[in-house]
Amino acid sequence: MSVNYELLHGWVKQPSPCCAAASVAGALNAITGNKRSDKGALCHLQVLAVMAEILEAQAVKLKASAERCLGANLDPLLEAVEAELAAEGIALDQKECSKKVVLRAARAVTREECEKEDQPECFRLIHALMEQEQAQAEEHEAVEEEEAEPEEPEEE
Repeated sequence: MSVNYELLHGWVKQPSPCCAAASVAGALNAITGNKRSDKGALCHLQVLAVMAEILEAQAVKLKASAERCLGANLDPLLEAVEAELAAEGIALDQKECSKKVVLRAARAVTREECEKEDQPECFRLIHALMEQEQAQAEEHEAVEEEEAEPEEPEEE
């Protein structure tokens, strides 16, 4: 059995569910020859900060792309969804805040805003997409039901 002590000495403790950041920090420490106790050694927090910057940049690009596709600013929707979730005691950075939870909140605030007389344009446009999605789902269900019905044998 062989042991790579450079890797062992560069290892970074994972004090929370941040295994990606801890493993990257440990790998970079090993490559640069730093022990985890060295002054220049990386810790999980430094790598997490870089990962957070990368994700933030991706989120900004995705939001801009969605706004171009929709043709409207999404800030009113984002603010309304955050407020809806906050009223339920949920924040976007919590583990309980799944895609399903966010979509439910987005649909709810969109329906609510569309009942108002003067709502931001994004709600009207998203509501139209929601109605289109609902119509397609109903059509799909009807086709599935039709296909599931047993065919009656032809009489000769």
